[in-house]
Amino acid sequence: MEITKRTKIAEWLVFLYLVLFPFGQIIRWGVSFGQLKITLHPGDIITGLVLLLFLLTRFPKPGIYRHIKNFLYISLFSIFFSLAFFKTPKTLYGSLYLLRFWGYSALFITSWNLVRKRVSREKLFNSLILVTFAVGIFGWIQYFFYPDIRPLVEWGWDDHLFRLVGTFLDPTFTSIILVFGFILSLAKYLDKKREAVLAGCVFFLITLAFTYSRAGYLALLAGALALLIIKKKVKSFIFVFLALLSLLILLPRPGSEGVKLERVTSVLARGRNYLQTFEIIKKSPLLGVGFNNFCLARNIVLGDVPTLSHSCSGSDASIMLVIAATGILGLISFLTMVVEVFKSLSRNVYGVAFIASASALGIHGFFSNSYFYAWVMGFMGILLALALREKNAT
Repeated sequence: MEITKRTKIAEWLVFLYLVLFPFGQIIRWGVSFGQLKITLHPGDIITGLVLLLFLLTRFPKPGIYRHIKNFLYISLFSIFFSLAFFKTPKTLYGSLYLLRFWGYSALFITSWNLVRKRVSREKLFNSLILVTFAVGIFGWIQYFFYPDIRPLVEWGWDDHLFRLVGTFLDPTFTSIILVFGFILSLAKYLDKKREAVLAGCVFFLITLAFTYSRAGYLALLAGALALLIIKKKVKSFIFVFLALLSLLILLPRPGSEGVKLERVTSVLARGRNYLQTFEIIKKSPLLGVGFNNFCLARNIVLGDVPTLSHSCSGSDASIMLVIAATGILGLISFLTMVVEVFKSLSRNVYGVAFIASASALGIHGFFSNSYFYAWVMGFMGILLALALREKNAT
């Protein structure tokens, strides 16, 4: 298959991924192979096809790709090390998560090649804003027609009531996607000065407020502040802060613990999770327990911990999960990769949007496993493809 035809297929796959993106968790399904149960998302299938195309095509790669590979290699080694540590073949299940990580890395490389040769940066940037807008619309549909998702506890989801959880069935993860939408819209408004884009910022701000996610609120403030500092419009941050504060004051408070912004139960639960993660880190500090083996480690290291919840396989602090999964060596590789990414960014609207989004994600990741959430990896991978400086490929 000639390179131009493969590039066209790559374009279709990237945009198909974006079309499926807003449907989140509601189009997932489980596949069983004996005792092994695997959850598949259409997005994973698309990135799997992108990975296959990536392996069959000699796409040029940006310089930071070698740092991504280094982190992948250390993560893979930690999984094989965990096989000896836990003495059970179940640890190999973690390799499936690495396959997902590799697939999203291929999505980033493929998107980077598309914007260099075939797809305009503005078109892809606008597409990212549109998918976050669709996430918001689906969120409002859920909020008005299905405000009570407590029956989904039976399938491992949290018991949210009167909160905008959207198609991701989780207000915290929905909140970071909405924050991305706000930041990209604000970056575009500051660049183009179009009032319609500013209206989009208002939409994302109001929608975010109804998630009642405090992590989302902090992430938005961090991202907006980073963006406005870069654009030398720090005074405008006061308007963002006051607008969010006004919304929080006016938010309805129906009879639900989750809508109480002063709630402490989730803070205490998060604190327990941090302590549990630290206990797991102490068992294998150098190489970790392997990605996607966190739930197994909780059972073996901490005792009888329920595994039905979808939150079982992750820590409530993303950076702690990096250490627990890949150890100190993985943390060094991860931080090196992050530093090299920031050193490779352009200073145009796309680079600024990425820096602000990464700042928001950095704060959000202290309260949730959002760094490695599949939709976050996909979104940030495509945004990074837009944000890299034009330079020689490898």
